[in-house]
Amino acid sequence: MFFAKPENKQTTAPKNICILGTSALGFYLASELQKSGHKITLLCLPQEADEFGATDFIIKNEQRLQSHRHNFHYSFELDFAPDLLLIASNITCLRRDLLLLSPRYLAETPVVSFVPTTPNSLISDILGKVTINAYFNGWLSRDKNHVTNFSRHPNITFSLEELSPQATSLQDIFNSTDIETSAKEADAANFWHWFAPRITAALLDLPSGKSIYALGKTKEGRAIIDKCIAEIVDLSRIDNVKMESADILSEIYAIPENYTPLLQRLSKTSSILLLERLEALLFHGISPEDSRFTTLKNLIKKIRNKL
Repeated sequence: MFFAKPENKQTTAPKNICILGTSALGFYLASELQKSGHKITLLCLPQEADEFGATDFIIKNEQRLQSHRHNFHYSFELDFAPDLLLIASNITCLRRDLLLLSPRYLAETPVVSFVPTTPNSLISDILGKVTINAYFNGWLSRDKNHVTNFSRHPNITFSLEELSPQATSLQDIFNSTDIETSAKEADAANFWHWFAPRITAALLDLPSGKSIYALGKTKEGRAIIDKCIAEIVDLSRIDNVKMESADILSEIYAIPENYTPLLQRLSKTSSILLLERLEALLFHGISPEDSRFTTLKNLIKKIRNKL
């Protein structure tokens, strides 16, 4: 049986693209963009460049049972002006990774950040310029030099006006990849629609070690799920975002059963740091004295005690 090769959809000339960070997302973006003809440089620490440079990196796609091996070009400092910079660091490594950048080379370079930060201006303050927020909607897992994509239709949402020149340029760059793109100007809404199902799944899964599917089989588990989602909806409304419980629930049930949450893949120290960052993102709109959201706070307390 023969399969036709998909038509190359590239509508823009190959770009010189730098990707900051060696997260699963960083490697996945590098793979997709390199396959479509762009020149990719991964920015990371020297020890990471030595470790990853000595091996082929394997990108697996579980939905189609395909593997793609890649030898990426690594650098531990930005010493030229790329056409585009994508920041895809793990949230625990962001400050460290940002030190690898040279703001003077980025004066005319569009910078896209996939890392939600607190305060929101962290990256912009360090680089001295406005950055574009972006949200990857998909499920990736990394184990050493393997990255597995569990998503059938990965999507990137850019926080830009839909028909703006920047949105059009970015969508052209990704047009030849397997990643769908969209642009929506309301960043708070983009953030909550991305963040809500992920933080909900993590907070429900980690204390008990049970998946959302297992929790949903019991009356007590369903009650916890409902309370958790209801409180996250209330938190989103503080940012004037109208989330719906059903939307969060449908996203959670779309998570593959064999997907391993990020907190479970990190070391104990990194997991505690990541939990603190996630907690800061979750409660950024309320004061520490606020007595509401008891279900979420209890789940976080259980996770912290477990770690």
